[in-house]
This record gives sequence, structure tokens and C-alpha cells, in this order.
Amino acid sequence: KLSGNMIIESFKIEKIRPSKVFFTKLQDEKKITPQISFNKINPTKYVVDIKNASEPYYLVFSESFSPDWKVYIQQGKILGNIFQEWFQKPIAEDQHFIVNGYANGWRITPKDSQGKTNYTIIIEYWSQRLFYIGAIISFLTLIVLGCFNLKKRHQKL
Repeated sequence: KLSGNMIIESFKIEKIRPSKVFFTKLQDEKKITPQISFNKINPTKYVVDIKNASEPYYLVFSESFSPDWKVYIQQGKILGNIFQEWFQKPIAEDQHFIVNGYANGWRITPKDSQGKTNYTIIIEYWSQRLFYIGAIISFLTLIVLGCFNLKKRHQKL
């Protein structure tokens, strides 16, 4: 979208040799694809149930890529509270990558689940924790200020 006149003073045409690309058909392997079902808890937290995952696989999460999306493999029961995975270690960052130019992807291996084939994965937007911490601090501050206010009113009487 250039406007005006354009003059090309010199140019060169060269033949470009395409690089050699080899396609090889791999042996037909009968891999068992894990069965996956998910539940959206809120826009920042998803629970994914994995069944029959005996080999490494890729988990693709179609939300805009951010390094703040974390994956936790749940070892115990899902309690349903917002603090459940706060003290768990997420899957390593080198297993988190961009898929299709925008989405989040993780390579999940049996080592991540300690060899279990049936387990639960929690996908959480880590920055949401900052909101929860701020809300807790605000609520506690409101309670403390309310107590001080009641104490002052009681002293005036």
C-alpha cells in the first residue's frame, strides 16, 4: 500500500535450489489414545480426567498462549477448593509450548503422573491467584477496620 511512484534501480534473479526433504512412513504402531474428558470450573480453571494414558501424549488447550497457564497432575482426590494445587509443583516449563500459533500445549509423560494411567489434570491460569490473594487481603482489611470502628463507637458510649 505504497503511494506515489517507485523506481527499482537494480535487482538480481537467482535460482534457488529446494532443500531435500524426506518423508518416511513410520511403522504402524497401535498406540492407545488416552480418553479425555474435561470440566470447566471457571474461565481460569479446568479439570481434565485422563484414562488409559500409558504413553506420552500432547494435551492441547485452545486458549490464547500464556506462560501463566499451568498444568498440575492431581495425585489425590479433587476437593473443589481454589487452594488445592497452590502447593503443588506444575509440569516443567520446557514441556509447555505454543500450538497452532496461539494455543497452549503440553507434552505429558508417564513420569509426570508417577506411572499412573488414570489421573486428573488441573489447568489453571496462575495469575488468577494474585486476584484471590488481593481479595483475601481486602476482606481481612475490611474486617479489621470494622472491628476498629466498632471499638471506637463502643468507647464513645
